Amino acid sequence: SKAVPAVPGAALAARGWELLAAYAGNSFATQGLMLLDRHCGKSMEITTEDCTWRVKEKSSWRKAQLELLTAEDGSTSFQVKKLHEKLVEAKVLRSAILLKMMESGSDMKNIAKLVVHCRPSHHLDFKVAMFQKSDIKHVGGE
Repeated sequence: SKAVPAVPGAALAARGWELLAAYAGNSFATQGLMLLDRHCGKSMEITTEDCTWRVKEKSSWRKAQLELLTAEDGSTSFQVKKLHEKLVEAKVLRSAILLKMMESGSDMKNIAKLVVHCRPSHHLDFKVAMFQKSDIKHVGGE
């Protein structure tokens, strides 16, 4: 898949993150997500293979933890709030990631929350909730 501007004509530099989804199968179900931070070049991914979030660091991948991943200049961050939490249906795992951006001075503003429900070897569902509609300019993808 390829990334497209979230708002027509928006410059890539204005966006903080991109969310890319991979679909497959007869029902065209979501099989994986990649979350890219364009400010710092960091990325996270999850696939239905094992429903584990992974973080890319330099040229290798590692399992994500409950952590805060921040750009070197402090302008953007991913805050992993929940990770692989088992729901009542034991076969479904839930994760939640906050997307934050520097607003003014040193204050971090919550921009969006990504919630993922993943069923190993099956499919995943995801929802991006924006805290303010005007912040849509910071997020792009397809």
